[in-house]
Amino acid sequence: MRLIVRELEQRGVNVRCDDAEEDSDHIAILSEWDTYYGRIMPATFAAALTGGMPASIRRYAYLQGLDGIIPEAESEEVDTKEKEKRSRPEGRSQLDYVRRLAHQLQRERGILQRSQDKDIKAIGVLGSDVYDKLLMLQALRDVYPDVIFFTTDLDARLIQPSEQQWTRNLIVASAYGLQVGAGDRIQLPPFRGSYMAAMYHACRRAVSRSDPADTLRAKVFEIARRQAVSLDERKIRRVPLKLGMPGLSAMLVALLTLMIFLVTRLRGDFA
Repeated sequence: MRLIVRELEQRGVNVRCDDAEEDSDHIAILSEWDTYYGRIMPATFAAALTGGMPASIRRYAYLQGLDGIIPEAESEEVDTKEKEKRSRPEGRSQLDYVRRLAHQLQRERGILQRSQDKDIKAIGVLGSDVYDKLLMLQALRDVYPDVIFFTTDLDARLIQPSEQQWTRNLIVASAYGLQVGAGDRIQLPPFRGSYMAAMYHACRRAVSRSDPADTLRAKVFEIARRQAVSLDERKIRRVPLKLGMPGLSAMLVALLTLMIFLVTRLRGDFA
């Protein structure tokens, strides 16, 4: 979580604040209520800020499995009528909760802007189900087009072209990336998620004491058009200026021409 806090700070969000600061930016945290992982994540994020739960952190909860699809039915195609049926406030699907939660967030944002002249600058979707994250992003991105979204645990489904409208520029803090085995003789294709990468490194660590994962650390990624870009590897490329004699001569001629033009212009002004 400290990596996300640092990234938000670099993007102009005032996150390290207490209740007494008037310039504190508000952050909304959406997390699972029925899992220990989801319940502990808001407190973990708040601990990375000030050690407590500041008033600028607004917590919202949802239940895991928003789409209501059981694992055996995930491969079945869903037509338009079935999608409309799932969005109704009935049955196993909880898509209606997502819609109402988005409206509640939008309403409270308006109250915050009118009463305190404040705004929500970042929204975190913290849960264990990637499909729930995608549904939340789909419901909130249109309502908050200018807000920074962040989550945890990198997953290949966040990079899918069909999800780019919701996941583009999403900040993801993850213990592992999708690509592993950079120093191995056999190059493996990128995994589907960071949990699979963690299992890979755990197996290697169980059979070998020289697992490269011992030197790895958590990273922050940003979802781009075709891949997840590691923000820890951002570098400003400085291309050295290499001038041979032809290039140097051309530069000197250009500078001399500019000086002659300026001197002629100044003489004309004083004449």
